[in-house]
Amino acid sequence: SAGSRNGGFGAGRNSGNGSLHRGGQPSPSLRQGSSLDGQLDVEMSRVQQQQQQKKHQASSSRSSARQPSSPEVPPAEEHELGEAWHFGGLRRWLWLHDGSRVNGWVEFGRDGVLRTSLTRDERGSWKRGDDGEIVATFGKCHHVLELLPAAEDGPPSFVVSRRAMRDGSAITKKNVRTLGRLDTRGNSQ
Repeated sequence: SAGSRNGGFGAGRNSGNGSLHRGGQPSPSLRQGSSLDGQLDVEMSRVQQQQQQKKHQASSSRSSARQPSSPEVPPAEEHELGEAWHFGGLRRWLWLHDGSRVNGWVEFGRDGVLRTSLTRDERGSWKRGDDGEIVATFGKCHHVLELLPAAEDGPPSFVVSRRAMRDGSAITKKNVRTLGRLDTRGNSQ
C-alpha cells in the first residue's frame, strides 16, 4: 500500500478528498482538496520505477554470464585445442567455482589467448597439456582442466583437477571442486 511504501504516510487515505496524513487523518492544509493526490501518485510511480531499474541493474551487474568487454580474439582452432576439446567450434565454457553455481566463463582463443570474466582485464592464457588436459592461467593461478566423460543428458563438462599458484606459493583452497560446462548458446563459432 502507499502507506507501507512511504513510512506510514498514505496508510490513511481519506476517502473524502484523498489527502495523505499519518494515522489516516486528513492533512489540515489539504482539507479543501488539491491536486497533491495526483502529484503523489505520479511521484510514487516514478520512485517505484527507479527502484525496479536499480534492482534490474544490480542483478544484471551480478550476472555470471556477463558479456565480454575485452577485444574479440579469434576462436582457437581445432588443431590448437585438439579434437577432444573441439565441440563443433564452441569455445566458451561456463565456470562453476563451487561446482554448482555459474559465476563466470572462460573462452579459448587462438594462439593461447584466454578470455575470461573472472579477471578485471578479462585476459589469461591457455595451453594444451601432454595428457589432453588444458592448463588455463588467469588471476594468480594455473588451472588444469580435464574433460569429464560425456553425459547423455547434458553439455560437455570439465573439472579443475589441479591448481598451482603462479608465484609457487601454497594453494589455500584445496577442497574446491570447480567445474566447467560448455556454453552451447552459440558462442565463438
